[in-house]
Amino acid sequence: MAPEDSFSSAPLSISQVVTLKLTESNYLQWKNQFESFLSPQMLLGYVKGLIPRPASTRSVTGVEGVTEEPNPEFLKWVRNDQLVMAWTWILGSLSEAAIRVVYGLQSAQEVWSALAKNFNRVSTSRKFELQNKLGACLKSGRSMEDYLSELKQVFDQLDSIGFLMSDLEKIHGLLFGLAKE
Repeated sequence: MAPEDSFSSAPLSISQVVTLKLTESNYLQWKNQFESFLSPQMLLGYVKGLIPRPASTRSVTGVEGVTEEPNPEFLKWVRNDQLVMAWTWILGSLSEAAIRVVYGLQSAQEVWSALAKNFNRVSTSRKFELQNKLGACLKSGRSMEDYLSELKQVFDQLDSIGFLMSDLEKIHGLLFGLAKE
């Protein structure tokens, strides 16, 4: 399937596939759902910058010599890029706070990059914030499944910003949050 024809089989509402509204705490889950939606439709390249914007015009040689005319590939690219970015897709899956981050941006790639920079920020303070969250994560009356799920979310967030934890560190974090029993 060619990228320019990809969206014809796509659902009109992203909420059927991406069940989360992007917030400060669920970037990785949202990103995973969104990429899973775009990839089989050959549209992931628009947000990752792998499908470059073609020139808006092209040179055509005819009886009158070389002339410039609108490039149909450019029009297809703009249509798909704007569809991916449209309210029904990326913008339609954002919380109000996330929409403020991308207000005024013009392409799906710009929006995608701004969201990653804001919600998956890589900094020492973000690392400490996640490490503190890990230290404060206690099982205390919750099911083991809920406790492990919260731990995994913190481990994944640390991993996504480049701060890998060894298995031993993860085990220590898990055991630290358990009660004596």
